[in-house]
Amino acid sequence: MWSTDPEALAAAADDFGHLVHRPPAAVVRARSVQDVVAACRYAAAAGLPVLARGSGHATSGAGQAAGGIVVDLTGLDRVGVPAGGVVDVEAGARWSAVLDATLPTGRTPPTLTDYLETTVGGTLAVGGIGGGAHRHGPQVDNVAGLEVVTTGGRRLVCSARRHRDVFDAALAGGGRRALIVRASLAVVPAPGRVRLYRLYYDDLDTFVGDQLALTGDPRWCHLEGQAVPAERGGWRYLIEAADTLPRPDLGGLGFVRGEEEVTELTYRDLAHRMAPGVRDLIATGDWYRPHPWFSAFVPASGIRGFLAEAMPTLDPAGIGPLPVLIYPLRRGRRRAPGLATPRTAPFFTVSVLRTCDSSEAAAAVAGNERLMRMAGAYGGRWYPVGVRPADLPG
Repeated sequence: MWSTDPEALAAAADDFGHLVHRPPAAVVRARSVQDVVAACRYAAAAGLPVLARGSGHATSGAGQAAGGIVVDLTGLDRVGVPAGGVVDVEAGARWSAVLDATLPTGRTPPTLTDYLETTVGGTLAVGGIGGGAHRHGPQVDNVAGLEVVTTGGRRLVCSARRHRDVFDAALAGGGRRALIVRASLAVVPAPGRVRLYRLYYDDLDTFVGDQLALTGDPRWCHLEGQAVPAERGGWRYLIEAADTLPRPDLGGLGFVRGEEEVTELTYRDLAHRMAPGVRDLIATGDWYRPHPWFSAFVPASGIRGFLAEAMPTLDPAGIGPLPVLIYPLRRGRRRAPGLATPRTAPFFTVSVLRTCDSSEAAAAVAGNERLMRMAGAYGGRWYPVGVRPADLPG
């Protein structure tokens, strides 16, 4: 369904960042792949940009098409039944729906995003990381095949063996060459119950070293880390890790004894652990404030130097209710070439998930550029879920 309704155009000109506002000429609410084909052919003939939109969780206007066509894919949300180690999923399906479909069969996508209400097509167009990426790599490295519509309106089924150039361009390609409409996702055995550990650190070097040690241990199905505000100012650090086997030996780790938190929960609850916090953010209004996020991948060889330089420049009081994420990842068996990461593994994601007022946004984005220059000096690569000055209107 095509719409030029002002309300629809205004919604398509905004996203979770609330920093970039580029109204399209029209919004197409796709109900079939043929609707996507028609929209892309029309845009190509008219010389207009065309981009896909899912949940709108971008922060830099990545799903906006100024004066062009925005194709809303949330109506393409069917999820199949896992078979042969994969599950077929339409691009508008949310990861929560994918998990709902796979868990009854004892399966799960290898890597889940922290926030499960993003869409499959949206995260595959960027990369997709989370607590399973230290073992399995980003979501784009765990895709067996795609169905896409090129921006010229050609419908293709592609994989590493078929139309590989299109397959590689679509994964982490930002929708610039092709719109993902369906994906065949790898699935792996899902644990039933897990034990979640929250381990606190006062020493940065020990925090990094323990994360690297845990990355090499296959018992851990989930591994993330954060910088958290210290009571007396500055930062301390937190490892969040979940295992599925009998209680591991933590004796070799250097966390602060007596402050560890251990919780037993289902794997489903682990995957949905952000849901209560999201409800709080919506209730307080922080969900609707600007989010000038920073995100980069930094080699393990440079992570200590980068954090030692970068963390003192960040004021815990100025970040807001969302965390500063710091945790290791590695690439999957097949590296999607569109995702720019350090070549050596493991490497770290550092993501400053800032929330601020509109009056503070420009300064925060300028700060992102300074952080990226620091990260680049240590071999860091930008992860395009954040905002840089070039993303903002001139």
